Amino acid sequence: MIALKSILPVVLAATVTLPLAAQEVGYYDMSLQQGNATQVPSITAAGGNPVDILDLSSAELSGIDVLVVQNPSNGSFGPEYLANLANIDAAVNSGMVLLIHDRYVTSANTILPGGGSFSAVRLLSNDIDFTTFSTTVSNGPAGVLDNASLDGGGSSSHGYLDAATLPAGAENVLHQAGSPNQIVTTAYSHGSGTVIYSSIPLDHFLAGFGTVLEFPNVYAPNVVAYAMEFTQNVELAVTGTCPGPATFSVTGASALTPVAFIYGAPGLFTVPGGACAGLDVAIASPQVAFVVFADLVGGINLPLTLPPAACGATIQAVDMTACAVSNAVVL
Repeated sequence: MIALKSILPVVLAATVTLPLAAQEVGYYDMSLQQGNATQVPSITAAGGNPVDILDLSSAELSGIDVLVVQNPSNGSFGPEYLANLANIDAAVNSGMVLLIHDRYVTSANTILPGGGSFSAVRLLSNDIDFTTFSTTVSNGPAGVLDNASLDGGGSSSHGYLDAATLPAGAENVLHQAGSPNQIVTTAYSHGSGTVIYSSIPLDHFLAGFGTVLEFPNVYAPNVVAYAMEFTQNVELAVTGTCPGPATFSVTGASALTPVAFIYGAPGLFTVPGGACAGLDVAIASPQVAFVVFADLVGGINLPLTLPPAACGATIQAVDMTACAVSNAVVL
């Protein structure tokens, strides 16, 4: 293997936005009690396979990776949605990603998995800013957004979650301008899955209303792509002998994206900069062996011959688009 330790931060910084491996993305409108056709274009633009959700049953939810929900009501939550909260909670707990855009906001804590202690406040605002620019929401497949991009929507947000009441590790993406603790869009873990909540009235913009075209054309695909990233589960398997012929197999990577194979002694290393800054790998002083592009379904099958010097090393695969790292394998 080639020792390229010095270029690891560069390799992991030189990412590009490419489509994720195909995922089943369910879509649902609380008022229609099924999917709304206006939700489809942003899912397709993000690289997902749209699935119309009709009844929120356990069977339906078990067949999707992401559930995209919109609540067009300013005064309530949909009755069918409320009747299936247990199914939704169980699906998220098992690994599904739930993405909600909600107009009502009041009592949002009662519909969010694990959100019972959240403080949700309905407060219309025409000015929202990014809490962080490090996610796909601000720089994704549909383009780049800044603090002015989502202002002037009439009501760009309908309220907020109090940051102080959100769980440790929540990734707060947007807030009401001037009030960084008034969170408009956030993502947090629940069991094996993730919940993304937003008080942006996205249904209004997807239906063609309003003059801020960044909402339907850029924000909507970007936030779906952001949700899809949480389902990335990169797996590495090595078969064969060391030294000798072996095959490196990767599944769950982003489609057509570069995957870096890194190796070294077991330990911990945090990528210091670039698009993957903060990513932790299980190798103390990692070196880059090679970079290979995944196929259309996020897979790699790479035959090679391992030299004696490679035996005993720990190796991982790093998806350079999603900044997702695989399990560690000892050669």
